[in-house]
Amino acid sequence: AGCAASQHEMGMLYEAGKYIPQDYQQAKHWFELAAGNGSQGGMNSLGYMYDNGKGLPVDLVMAAKWYAKAAELGSRHASFNLGLAYEYGDGVEKDMDKAIFHYREGAERNHAGAQAKLAAFYMRSNIKLNEPKALRWAKRSAMRENEDGILALANIYDDGLGVTEDKTKAFSLYQLLESKGNARGRLRVAFMYERGLGVTQDLGMAFKLYTQLADAGDGYGSLYLGRMYRDGKGAERNLPKAIALLQQAGEDKGKAAYIELRKAAYWDLVDIYLYEKDMPVDEVRARDYLQA
Repeated sequence: AGCAASQHEMGMLYEAGKYIPQDYQQAKHWFELAAGNGSQGGMNSLGYMYDNGKGLPVDLVMAAKWYAKAAELGSRHASFNLGLAYEYGDGVEKDMDKAIFHYREGAERNHAGAQAKLAAFYMRSNIKLNEPKALRWAKRSAMRENEDGILALANIYDDGLGVTEDKTKAFSLYQLLESKGNARGRLRVAFMYERGLGVTQDLGMAFKLYTQLADAGDGYGSLYLGRMYRDGKGAERNLPKAIALLQQAGEDKGKAAYIELRKAAYWDLVDIYLYEKDMPVDEVRARDYLQA
């Protein structure tokens, strides 16, 4: 039968190509042996291989089945992965209640990602608004330096969800994320520098950070940078650059909130083409963006 833990470790070495040549078929072989001997790690790793198509075709149904088996045995990682499957309907029917159930199981087993997910759910009034629980799970996740957990905690202090609003503390947390290269943290730091929220207003720093985001293809970075060029904030006023950046923002389909982002960018373009005093009115282009 062999030692399940050693079999799982051997599979991990083959999967990562650590010390030995990477070989997904060998990894799968060892994970199957480990899973057959009751290893929750082996089961979760098999699920991950099916989930991501490592050495075999993607099979989300099989992935969810292996995650479920591992979660039943107490795997915090599998509970988190199964929560993702139910949240997004990957291999199972989409079910937010089941997603929250599995995230909670993972969170209670100290999985930082699951804790951050729970915090995010409890912050949303259309799902299960519960500010004390949101704060509890965000703190636990942030303590383990999970970036989603830090972001959730920053949002809680930023918006005063169950705590006294504290923009300074929120800024410090966003700044911590920004120092890690986190784009969402960078966006909030830039916005707070621009508006002087929780920090002394610094348009130059806001402009610099928005530029970094826009150069990396971030739609919201492009939106806010375009507005700075339009308004002459932090840089000399430049309408052609503003228009180009706003168009770029409206085309960022990678954002989860793409529709809202596009609407904001296109409304700004409509406003420029219809009402901007430093350029001729262009009703045709304005109409195109209104109808887009």
